Amino acid sequence: LENGASYAMFSKEIEDKTHELRKIKGEELHGMDLEELQKLEKVLEVGLSRGAQLMEENQQLKQKNFFLLCPLVLSQV
Repeated sequence: LENGASYAMFSKEIEDKTHELRKIKGEELHGMDLEELQKLEKVLEVGLSRGAQLMEENQQLKQKNFFLLCPLVLSQV
């Protein structure tokens, strides 16, 4: 019985997470109320903000790498 209960619990958790993922992907917006839509909007805004921050950090690292490698390349010419 314990294994059956664990299976049911994990099955329900997987179902809930799959449903949540569909909402985040915009596949099931029609059933969401205003509060859920606002929560999703906030999650998306945070994700986009983090993505923009990572892109900026990546650009800065590329510039640092260029400035570090540039003298090495020039000295080989």
